[in-house]
Amino acid sequence: MRVFRIVSVAADLNGLVNTDIISNVNPPQSPLFDNNTNWIKPGTSTWSWVVDGDVSMRRNFI
Repeated sequence: MRVFRIVSVAADLNGLVNTDIISNVNPPQSPLFDNNTNWIKPGTSTWSWVVDGDVSMRRNFI
């Protein structure tokens, strides 16, 4: 398994968002998945401002 760390730089946001470098450095999708996303289930998540106790940011989102 190869691990890539990538820094993307572009002249504008469009160039940054629409870059294809991630798909170029990764292997093709396994036929096992066959574009089937039924195994993906929603879950819970948290943000760093909840974990690190930054209450000032919490007021903006609640």
